[in-house]
Amino acid sequence: MAVAYTALAAWFVISLAVYALMRAPMATAVIYIAGNLLLPERIAIDPPLLPDIGKQEVISLAALIAVTAFARQRMSTARIGTGVELMIVIGVACIAFTVFNNSDFIRSGRMLIPGTNPTDIIPDTIVVIIRWAIPFVIARAVFTRARDGRTLMLVFAVAGLFYSVPVIIELIISPQLHKFVYGYMQHSFLQTLRGDGYRPMVFMPHGLNLTFFLVMAVAAAATMWRTERSKLQASYATLTLYLGVILLLCRSTGSTLYALLITPLILFAPPRLQIRVASALAIVVFSYPVLRQVDVIPFEAALNVAKHYAGERRAKSFQSRLHTEETMLERIKERPWFGWASPGRSGVRDPVTGQLDTVYDGYWIIVLGKRGIIGFITTFALLLLPIFIAGRAISRIRAPEDRALLGALSLMIAVSTFDLLPNSTVDNYLTVLSGALAGLVPGILKEQAAAQVQNRDANGVLPRDKQARAASLLGPTPPQ
Repeated sequence: MAVAYTALAAWFVISLAVYALMRAPMATAVIYIAGNLLLPERIAIDPPLLPDIGKQEVISLAALIAVTAFARQRMSTARIGTGVELMIVIGVACIAFTVFNNSDFIRSGRMLIPGTNPTDIIPDTIVVIIRWAIPFVIARAVFTRARDGRTLMLVFAVAGLFYSVPVIIELIISPQLHKFVYGYMQHSFLQTLRGDGYRPMVFMPHGLNLTFFLVMAVAAAATMWRTERSKLQASYATLTLYLGVILLLCRSTGSTLYALLITPLILFAPPRLQIRVASALAIVVFSYPVLRQVDVIPFEAALNVAKHYAGERRAKSFQSRLHTEETMLERIKERPWFGWASPGRSGVRDPVTGQLDTVYDGYWIIVLGKRGIIGFITTFALLLLPIFIAGRAISRIRAPEDRALLGALSLMIAVSTFDLLPNSTVDNYLTVLSGALAGLVPGILKEQAAAQVQNRDANGVLPRDKQARAASLLGPTPPQ
């Protein structure tokens, strides 16, 4: 454990060094992506009255300290609190309602589940700020130019290339690297078994986290392949194909399907279509709790498909997940707006023993049970609203490479958030992607406007305000 704690502490120093040596966009991408790929799992500092400080918290706090030290100007010009992050303000304000609404005890069988107390507001608020506000705000402030967005894609793609080495090692020897380096396994070894092979984890919490990161790396490499106009384009094409093969070898059906969905769209579809697909996925995520209630999703057909293609065991797991969602939704109806404050209170328990019978899978049901409808809306709106902002602005973006960048980034965010319906693999680079899109849309438009002014000046044409002043002096324009 000493090595793991040392790695967490050293990340603060490493982050300062990275920001001192690199531009803020490159440094931010490296800190968040490398931190998720390299730091240890299932270990945290537990200060009194504060939430646990683990891997995700260390990454965000280290990034905040470093960006404050080396990129304060970007943060000061971002007009923090005027964008999509208002969802965070609403979410934080509603935490108090959740806590005060759950001060009662719950009796379940032989167990008595305690209620909340006012001091719970402090750690819950800090969790929201560290996990959601900091990465989103930093990304929105830092990624404000088209080249910044391409830098983010480049770091994802190159990180996937380097990470493929330990992935291949674990494909051969089984997932053991976390144990070799940090001294313990971060997850059950049984869940890494896939037929006669393994699904790697390396230094991530689960094989699903790793394979989904590879989906993002494939998408980023494909974006660079499409938008690059230099001799490196062929290299990005090779990298896209290589990372796709690595993903296939990891034997994750869901992640492979995601990659097969978005990679062709990124490479060949018009940006408008890309954003329409992303918007459709976002609407499904927003409306999923309602869709589950009205029973319009053909789950029986999906279950039959799962039995046919994935096997009886995977189909039973899917059926169990659906049953959990149904029982949880009934529980949530008792306190729909602000939730039950904790998974231990929102879960369904055995009526005799009082033991928790709920196995949580989808992040959406966890948030809905813990924070209610308000918490669900604010959390997923933070992630998905930038897609709709990009959709409204895409017609005003002139450069084809910039439109393709925004379309690809929208697809990556939409698929990442859609994956939170069946899974709870939340890594803070997803919030960085969303914040980056929120910063890039207005930033590219400003770049574009500034370039137009420069071109007019270079061609001997006055800027618009001077044109108007000159026109007023010359009198009205004669009719054509």
